[in-house]
Amino acid sequence: MNGDFEKLAESRRSCRSYNPDKKVSKEVLDKIVDVALLAPSACNSQPWFIHYTNKPELCKVIASATQNLGFNRFTSDCTAFAVISETKPNLKESAGAKLTGRDFVGNDIGLVTAYLTFAAKDEGLDTCIIGSFNEKKINALLSLPENNKIALVVAIGYAKDSDEPKPKKRKERSLTAKALTE
Repeated sequence: MNGDFEKLAESRRSCRSYNPDKKVSKEVLDKIVDVALLAPSACNSQPWFIHYTNKPELCKVIASATQNLGFNRFTSDCTAFAVISETKPNLKESAGAKLTGRDFVGNDIGLVTAYLTFAAKDEGLDTCIIGSFNEKKINALLSLPENNKIALVVAIGYAKDSDEPKPKKRKERSLTAKALTE
């Protein structure tokens, strides 16, 4: 391993302090989403749809929708968002899920989200994956059907200069991985 991905993984974090004066360009957002769409999925089903924006009026409403119960106030300073929805998996993935009892769509959504956040970091941006949001409000804003299933919202932007990354805290390796190698 040449270390580039390791450095990227070490530097990627959940940012909660964004610079509201530094806008994310359409070109950078397009590039990030193009990379995210390269993510693998079970049976190449790609059961996702990504709505993304840097329009201030849309960002304001999405930020408000992520601030349920007083959480995520920092999103008011985000200058871009991605809303990741689940779409219907293809027949092979659906059959595989029924036969194995596994949630492949959830795995696929996780993969596309990881690709998106790493692509953003590679472009010098920070992100925060948000699972608590007012789905009805976002569906109405984006004119999505009532039965649309939004999986995650990703806040995207430039961290404030004063926001120093904290060291990553991880469980001891022995609690999370075991080598079964020669």
